[in-house]
Amino acid sequence: MSYIKTISSNLLPEMRLLLDCSSTFPEEENNSIISALRSDLINWTTFINLVRQHRVYPFAYRNLRKFTENGVPEHVKHSLRVQFEKNVNRSIRLAAELVRLVELLERKGFPTLSLKGPALALQIYGDLSMRHGGDLDLLVAPEHLAQAERVLLQEGYRRLTPAFNLSPRQQRYYTWWLHHFGYYHDKLQIRVELHHRLFQEPCFLPLNFHLVAKQQGHVTLAGTLVKTLSVEDTVLYLCAHGAKHAWLRLFWLFDIARLLRDDHDIDWGGIMQRAKEMRSCRFVAQGILLSNVLLGTSLPDSVRSFTERDRATKDLVNAAYRMIIRTQCSFNEPPIPPYFLKKFYDILVQISLRQKLMVCVRQVGTIPHDWCDISLPDALFPFYHLLRPFLWFRRKYLNELAFRRHTGSKD
Repeated sequence: MSYIKTISSNLLPEMRLLLDCSSTFPEEENNSIISALRSDLINWTTFINLVRQHRVYPFAYRNLRKFTENGVPEHVKHSLRVQFEKNVNRSIRLAAELVRLVELLERKGFPTLSLKGPALALQIYGDLSMRHGGDLDLLVAPEHLAQAERVLLQEGYRRLTPAFNLSPRQQRYYTWWLHHFGYYHDKLQIRVELHHRLFQEPCFLPLNFHLVAKQQGHVTLAGTLVKTLSVEDTVLYLCAHGAKHAWLRLFWLFDIARLLRDDHDIDWGGIMQRAKEMRSCRFVAQGILLSNVLLGTSLPDSVRSFTERDRATKDLVNAAYRMIIRTQCSFNEPPIPPYFLKKFYDILVQISLRQKLMVCVRQVGTIPHDWCDISLPDALFPFYHLLRPFLWFRRKYLNELAFRRHTGSKD
């Protein structure tokens, strides 16, 4: 894989140090690299910002706190410790709420799988503190979605996405278009995403609730059995999730590295075969190859064989790498070049022509923001597709221009 190894040689020293801290328990090689750190080469403000951006403070804190002779400033260790302790406290609160919600939903007859979050931290690290604690992601069967939402609302959650009542036509379109609803509990300060499928595009990873529930895994939290994806489905899901977001948070890649480093009895050949059947092998290979290139993990033979045949995988790795090193850069706002780079990447990551066309179609489909801007009865819902370009232009440019004029007039 020498054709791509050179990309890691041009990394900023701060990013190189971040990657060297990727192992939960650094191997001898990682220890020697960190020990030989020349503090004068590191911009510590940049390093701290990278740690926050990529959500890897558990790794950075645990692997740098033991070194004193290499000149890691005390204020850096203190900052990492504060972030680490905050993450530990939040992870504990998330785990407690996960147990409560899962027990409640299961009692009411709605089987639930936990995606990512505390359950994944235990599944692959065996330690709640070693993964960023963000929100809770719950997967339920599509036919139980409405009932599961009512349970969350009764428990004090309010819906944030979308934050308004949907008409019957909007409800049908939303569940076809998007894969989850978002909720927030003001008192607990916890966000929950209720998924009825794994991804926005059904063809991205065509695994539904009933398929993954058949071979589910589980972890034990506070004496409660919490259902999760099986290890094999976890690999597929994590690779697809990381590829979907161009691996912009490195802690997603650290998850893959952990699975590659540890003995989880993973049949990588079987995983690639399943991925091939689902036309999903390109992004699975991308995640594993990125981990190999940036984090030094092994490369399974089945993945190596695929990447040698598929040139697009190498292009995907390079595209993701270019986006990873763009620190604090938004990919959501046109017309900056990274916006178009991300759109091109979204097409490239797909394999079949049908998948590529679906990505393009979704760029022009109506979205809930349109429904807030203009209220149309369900009988006129198709007109939202015609209005979409004008509403998009107004939100992106005219509203911003009016805001600038307004704020400028006050100065």
